[in-house]
Amino acid sequence: MRKLLEKNRNKIFRIFLGFVFLSAGLYRVFFYDHALMEVHSLGLPDFFTFIIIGIEVIGGAMLIIDYKTKFFLELITLFLCIAIMLALISNWQTLLTQLPMLFIFNDEITDIMLHITYILLLVTLFRQIK
Repeated sequence: MRKLLEKNRNKIFRIFLGFVFLSAGLYRVFFYDHALMEVHSLGLPDFFTFIIIGIEVIGGAMLIIDYKTKFFLELITLFLCIAIMLALISNWQTLLTQLPMLFIFNDEITDIMLHITYILLLVTLFRQIK
């Protein structure tokens, strides 16, 4: 089992991330008003909603099926960096007041997914240490 996990670790991570982005994009399709509010909070025009949905749905699906993986990993990474940068620029004062929230675990899906990501990173690092 251990060798099987080590051999398929990148595949597991890729598929996990694919489902995260695919489901985020589909959520925005079905709850379009929420997606618009998100885009507006970043100071972007409405048409960026379609770009975000496209990157998440197509990128997530491509990660799942392992098609042009490197390109979509780079695209999603760039997309996330831009989103974080825009959030910091447009809401930096509010974000500063929320810094203490980094150290509080809430039983909400966002915190649970974040901590699952921490666990995956920790296990990966642990496995690499000899």
